[in-house]
Amino acid sequence: MKIACYLINLDDNTARLDTVGARFHAQGIAFERVSATDGRKRGADTFPQYDAHGALSFYARPLLGAEVACSLSHIEALTRFSQSDADIAVIFEDDVLLKPDFIQSMQDILHLLSQGFPEWQLLHLNPKSLKHCTKIGRAGQHDVYAAHDFSVGTAAIAYTKSGAAATLAGATPIFAPWDVYLKDLISRTGTGAAVMPRLVEATGADSEIAHKGQRKSLQVKGFTGWWRKQMRIVTHKLRARRQEARFRRR
Repeated sequence: MKIACYLINLDDNTARLDTVGARFHAQGIAFERVSATDGRKRGADTFPQYDAHGALSFYARPLLGAEVACSLSHIEALTRFSQSDADIAVIFEDDVLLKPDFIQSMQDILHLLSQGFPEWQLLHLNPKSLKHCTKIGRAGQHDVYAAHDFSVGTAAIAYTKSGAAATLAGATPIFAPWDVYLKDLISRTGTGAAVMPRLVEATGADSEIAHKGQRKSLQVKGFTGWWRKQMRIVTHKLRARRQEARFRRR
């Protein structure tokens, strides 16, 4: 099984590229750099792929230009994978730490998934939490789960070819941050998986997108904003519970 690794990195962030590149090379891992779309000094409305109305309706606030750019960067990486001969892609952001024996661990995890959850499409290698999940088994030092409630965060996510196709099919217009879009997608398809302990850790380096306060200041005020946010959260929870029940009845 051929695994392709893609690393998203801003052109002006050579220090991060050098640091994470050294970590990959130390394990003999080849990767393809994806030049990240830079939205740090752009408004979301300057991107034709942005759906302002959809963002307000679904996400309860406008998106930052950098959030739209982040989605476009992941879309570019997935497009490259779709056009390649690789079976699996792992798309990394440039603030990651790999656990030792990453490739062997991935092979073990993928083998377990092929036996216990062959329909999986997205695999979270750095989940912030595990909620509404079903344990499939253990591969080496890692427990592997069907993740009915897909965790936010996109430091490292693996995709199958069918997963890439499903993700790209709804990726534009852009109406939510990339991780929330993936969470919504998996809540519909039930094809998410995750590992714990994490196979990849984030370094905790400063965000290149925006500080939390900047994002929060865009939130739609009053009852309307609160209601839209709660509806999204509740909808995802209900879908996750349905996916969990359906999976356990298999």
